[in-house]
Amino acid sequence: MLAGEEIHFRGPYEWLGPKERTLYGSGWVGEPGVYLWTIPTAATTFTPYYVGETGRSFAERFAEHTRAYLGGEYTVWEPEDFLQKNKVEVWGGLWKPERRGLFGEYLENLERLNMRTLDLLKAYRIFIAPMRGSERMRERVEAAIIRAVKLADQHPLLDENLRFRPRLPSEAPVTYEMHWPASVEGVPTRCQV
Repeated sequence: MLAGEEIHFRGPYEWLGPKERTLYGSGWVGEPGVYLWTIPTAATTFTPYYVGETGRSFAERFAEHTRAYLGGEYTVWEPEDFLQKNKVEVWGGLWKPERRGLFGEYLENLERLNMRTLDLLKAYRIFIAPMRGSERMRERVEAAIIRAVKLADQHPLLDENLRFRPRLPSEAPVTYEMHWPASVEGVPTRCQV
């Protein structure tokens, strides 16, 4: 088992807002790594919704996520309820095969839906951990965070459709110390991936 590895998370960053408070104003926007979308649930506490990893830059990946949100691909939650840890669906997204034919409905409601989408994006707070190296290690870290949040029973908002690839029995375990700049519910400070 490898030990002594450290991961330093940065944030929280805003998705939309003045550049200096967003991911795009950080010095890490050009890096690959692991990231979380969270909702602030107290002055210094955040609840995870989504965990992801990217081998490209955070800038490229978040541009894709933003286009997917504004194009109706992703589920949109009522922002006021979401901030209270309640999921009230505004739009179910087009990502599910059975919903792909609903783009016309999305366009019909575009103005209302984009206003709610923008409000939701403004509510998110993003944490990032720049990680160069192998995609497989980023996937394992991503999976370990998702698993820890689920096991801690701190996931009222966690996207139930997250796909992840945990460590395989044939892969040597690696222990990471994770440093967080704020309290994020359920995330590990030490984990084996």
